[in-house]
Amino acid sequence: MECVWFKRDLRVDDHAPLFEAARRGPVLALYVYEPDVLAAPEVDAAHVVFVNQSLAALREALRARGGELVVRTGSMPDVLDVLHRLHRFERLWSHEETGLAVTYARDLRVERWCRETGVRWEQRPQFGVFRGRSRRDGWSRAWAERMRTRPLPAPERIARADEPDPGALREPAELGLGPTLRRDAQR
Repeated sequence: MECVWFKRDLRVDDHAPLFEAARRGPVLALYVYEPDVLAAPEVDAAHVVFVNQSLAALREALRARGGELVVRTGSMPDVLDVLHRLHRFERLWSHEETGLAVTYARDLRVERWCRETGVRWEQRPQFGVFRGRSRRDGWSRAWAERMRTRPLPAPERIARADEPDPGALREPAELGLGPTLRRDAQR
C-alpha cells in the first residue's frame, strides 16, 4: 500500500509521486484540509474555492483510472496516524514543497511522524528550487538538467486502496473561513 499526499499539486499528469506509487501497488490518494494552513494570513476563501475546483477534477481523473481521492480535515500527523493504523502503508509520497512558514513547520512534523512510525517519506522535486543546499555552486547546471526532464504521463491505471469513506470536499465556511475579499471568487 502506498500513500500519495497531494498538497498544491492537484493533478495526475506529470506527478512523479503518483506515477511511482501507482507502479508499486494500491494507492491511498490523500488531500487534507489543514486548519493551521487555512489559518495563515495568506489564505483566503478564494483559495479554497479554487482548491475545491481542482480537487473535483483530480477526483474525477483518479476515478477514471480506478483510483479514489480520500479527503480529510485535521493536522497532517494526526490524519496520517489514523490512516496508517487502518492501511499500514509503508511509504508516503509527495512533492517537495516550497511555501509558507506554516507548511515548512508542518513538513517537519510529518518528517518526525514518519521517523517515529517507520514510514518512508519519498519526496520528489517539482520546481527549480533545490532544498538543503548551503552553496550555489553548480546550481545553474543542476537547474538546467532538472528543467530538461520530460513531463511524466498520468498513470494509466491506479489500484484503489480499500477505503470505504472517500470524504467530501469542504466549503470555505465549513472550514472557518469568512467571506472572501476577492470579487472574482464571489460568483
